[in-house]
Amino acid sequence: MGKNNRERKATKQGRKELRSVKQSVSTGEKSVVESSQMTAQSVSNCLPMEIVTEILSRLPPEPLLRFRSVCKSWRDLIDSHDFIHNLHLPRARAASPTNLLYQRMNDLFCFDYESPASTSRKIRLPFPTGDRDVSLTSCRDGLLCLSRLNLRTGVYSFNVVNPITGKGVHLPQTGCRSALHTCQLLWCPDHESVGGGGGVYKVLFVYRETEGGVRSLVCTLHRMDLTWRRIPNSFTTWDNDYGELKESPCVNGAVHRVHSYLREDLECGIAAFDIHQERFTEIGFPPDCCSPEKRCWSASGYLRHVPRVAELRGLLALFHMDGSGTFMETWLLTDYYGGVWTKDHTICLTVLYKELHLDMRNRGPKESLHVYPVVKFSDKELVMRIYAPVPPPPPSSSSCCCSSAGCCSSARFFTYEFFSYDPVLKNTTILSGILDINGLYVESLVSPCETTTTTTTKENKKKKKKKKKK
Repeated sequence: MGKNNRERKATKQGRKELRSVKQSVSTGEKSVVESSQMTAQSVSNCLPMEIVTEILSRLPPEPLLRFRSVCKSWRDLIDSHDFIHNLHLPRARAASPTNLLYQRMNDLFCFDYESPASTSRKIRLPFPTGDRDVSLTSCRDGLLCLSRLNLRTGVYSFNVVNPITGKGVHLPQTGCRSALHTCQLLWCPDHESVGGGGGVYKVLFVYRETEGGVRSLVCTLHRMDLTWRRIPNSFTTWDNDYGELKESPCVNGAVHRVHSYLREDLECGIAAFDIHQERFTEIGFPPDCCSPEKRCWSASGYLRHVPRVAELRGLLALFHMDGSGTFMETWLLTDYYGGVWTKDHTICLTVLYKELHLDMRNRGPKESLHVYPVVKFSDKELVMRIYAPVPPPPPSSSSCCCSSAGCCSSARFFTYEFFSYDPVLKNTTILSGILDINGLYVESLVSPCETTTTTTTKENKKKKKKKKKK
């Protein structure tokens, strides 16, 4: 009995000390790390490691980075693949399900979709932008894929970084000079990685070559020698994404994207890239998607409005507008391998146009109109963007910066607005207060390259100091 009482007292004491650690984290006290050796020892002696792991997995990533210096067992735990991907990452997603990214010039900002005006904060990138034009191309699990245009050479380079940990990897040069490119981070869960644990990140890079044709490359982020592998494709052209979904929808282990200027004399299709097999296949559009009565084709034989894809209820969804841009059909690929599409719903866009004060009746035949998915929160909410022309301001308006009268009459002005679409209730809601959306963001401990030589800002500084000493 005496022994049991002593064990119970020790357990209670350990829990009290661990609670004090957690409270100190929430208040940001620095004394946690300073007295960490004694705390870690007493906690480890009084509580099973399973309970310690459970509590640590619920903390934000920044305190966990400090707790790596508590003791070797905590450092090994926090750095482990299982802790990062299977425990901490799912809980980090659940804790911030509506965190979004947007970009202004070379800067990235994070904000909460539920209250965008009050939560916007700048994300610190682990490298200087310098003479490079930086653009976010993809974001996944707290990792950012950034393209950097060298303004002197005109060549694009790419980095995958985690702003929280400061770790990053520089992808091999491709010599790409085309702005019409897609560079997306992918997660391959069933990959037999070198370090074990299963699953690696890959980068898919597709761009239009200057001499014609389309090149597609893929790079796996676990190898010691990062190299691009050429992937055969049958694409004749490739367009930029107009700022749509940074994460192309993943269904049945493949990412999907409508590609190229779709012509009436060619079969319309969707490019599907199998992440594990690393190969492209084509998925055809629904047979009745572009019927003549919908006036989808222009006089020159091109689709007036490029269709967009997303994932809804675990199925591949296609959003396609009629020629006038007043209706948008939603199609679901109910039989993926059989190629069977089912029409799910038609969205009336005229109601949105009225609420946004957009005059679609006077829109010119060559004026662009794009409505496309931006980010999906759940099966009940898909945020979409309208990119539409607006009439020019009158010459006397303060927004007109032209010196000569009437010069604005020939200029083209555009606006973009956001609305929320509920695929279950089939309704739409205009969103206000949102500057821009470039994808979902979660603060995590995920490393861009777990089993390769990654670099951090601190490590780079140490290397520079060593070189100076030599």
